[in-house]
Amino acid sequence: MVGFNLLNPSARRDVLRLTQAHNIGVQDMFAVRRALSDPEGLKEALDAIEKAGQLDRGKLAAADPLGFLKEGTEGIVDAAYRFCRHEPGIDIVLTGTGSVAHLKENVASILRGPLPPATLARLEELFGRVDSVSEIKKGCHGPRMRATQLKSRSVSRIWLRSSSVRLVLGVTWVARIRGP
Repeated sequence: MVGFNLLNPSARRDVLRLTQAHNIGVQDMFAVRRALSDPEGLKEALDAIEKAGQLDRGKLAAADPLGFLKEGTEGIVDAAYRFCRHEPGIDIVLTGTGSVAHLKENVASILRGPLPPATLARLEELFGRVDSVSEIKKGCHGPRMRATQLKSRSVSRIWLRSSSVRLVLGVTWVARIRGP
């Protein structure tokens, strides 16, 4: 289980390369957090990333820092699920909700194609160095973890990859298991 999202893709270099090399399945639990679904949460996350010296805030539009994600997507949450769902090495993308309508929206996002290459390149330029944030609000789903801490915890919680693709729906989660 890893915390991986478009604001903190550090698992790509710190965890996913290892899990792929050893054919270990990975569950992503931070595809969309408060920072990606709430403007105040986004401000707090960007402040923390900037304070850690891992973001040049001048490269973002002040009024709508992630506005570029809205082009070619259904919005930031849609882009966040698609970013994680199509990451090599991510086998399961979890989503939580208390609403059937919201669950349907999340499933639709997970089933859409990958983000455009230009969008992925922009995300890498902006957030590719980030390893300091997985959840900003204290007391919400545990403390922040640096990628090195995440790495040691996530490799111990593994599933072997399936050779087939399955979509598992539940009231509080959606998973996509990738084949070879």
